[in-house]
Amino acid sequence: AGTQASLAEARAGAREQEIEAADREVDRLMSQVASAQEQVAFQEDNLKRARELFQAGALPEQEMITQEVHYNNARHQLEGAKAQLEAAKARLALLQAGSREQTIERLTAATRQNEGSLELAQLNLKKTRLVAPANGIVAGCNFEEGELIRPGAEVVTLLDYKNLWLNVYVPENKLSQVKVGRRVQIQVDTYPGKTFSGQVEYISPQAEFTPRNVQTKEDRVNLVFQVKIRVIEGQEELRPGLPADVKFISN
Repeated sequence: AGTQASLAEARAGAREQEIEAADREVDRLMSQVASAQEQVAFQEDNLKRARELFQAGALPEQEMITQEVHYNNARHQLEGAKAQLEAAKARLALLQAGSREQTIERLTAATRQNEGSLELAQLNLKKTRLVAPANGIVAGCNFEEGELIRPGAEVVTLLDYKNLWLNVYVPENKLSQVKVGRRVQIQVDTYPGKTFSGQVEYISPQAEFTPRNVQTKEDRVNLVFQVKIRVIEGQEELRPGLPADVKFISN
């Protein structure tokens, strides 16, 4: 962005205070690069020791890989700092040289190169972050900070609270009363006396024995049919895993 702005300034010349400000920016970025280089050296030494300890069987693989992540992050930070420094130097050189045509050409080439370096550094840094593919509620975190995560592993479990549903099991002698699209009333112990609306989405074509984890107020029967119900009211109050009672509303 700095070198792009400088292209416009090349034709207008530069005031003394602009040159001084650009010079201070170069000094600031040089300090930033030096600090980033020290951090890379520090993390590189740590990584070297970690690998030696790992090879000697004195360090878990997880901690060694964590140190590799720290080292790579430090390198990406250094790449970004160097790209910003080169852009600042090019702008300062432009301000000092004035608006000569060859200066503009040189700055244009520097702009392209610096933009590519900065884009690559930002891309590498972005790869160190995980972004959820959709909004939801965090139901569980499967790893702690510093743990080794294998490719393809589930790091966080997210639940779509806008897409809640429940399964009920209807005795075969009452299945004729249940139709897809029929409205139901849902009750949970968490909210006594309150009902939530739902709708039948699916009726299993096959009978099965009542699952052991299903609790009903009536006596169990030998054969039941699974019925899937979509919750259409109360998504912000209901939570996955809550036991519920369902009452089918007469048409």
